Amino acid sequence: MKPISSMPSRSKCRENGRRLPQNTAQILEHNPHAPGIHFRLGRLLLSKPDPDGSLAEQAKQEFQQELEIDPTNAGAEYVLGELARQAQQIPEAIEHFTRATRLDAGFGDAFLGLGMAFDFQ
Repeated sequence: MKPISSMPSRSKCRENGRRLPQNTAQILEHNPHAPGIHFRLGRLLLSKPDPDGSLAEQAKQEFQQELEIDPTNAGAEYVLGELARQAQQIPEAIEHFTRATRLDAGFGDAFLGLGMAFDFQ
């Protein structure tokens, strides 16, 4: 995991059309440890076209950083599971989906992802 000082700066996140919403950029600049901010940034990165996969890798780092701040974020675990499943890293996907289901027993998509990962083995 990269330390906060090596995470992309606000101006770096604006490159190639990946501009952060103003309030997200301000929160990230003033309080990079705010719960939920790295989850939102990861989702933003995943919403952009990513032909070379570099945004997905940046998003993965954001979700991992979110879990360092808030280890109970089932959404971050779920998205990391989906990214791992899509990369055919099935054991890693199973670990993330399992943690997501333990954190939120009502998280249907996490159970579905877990089942799909087991089915892929």
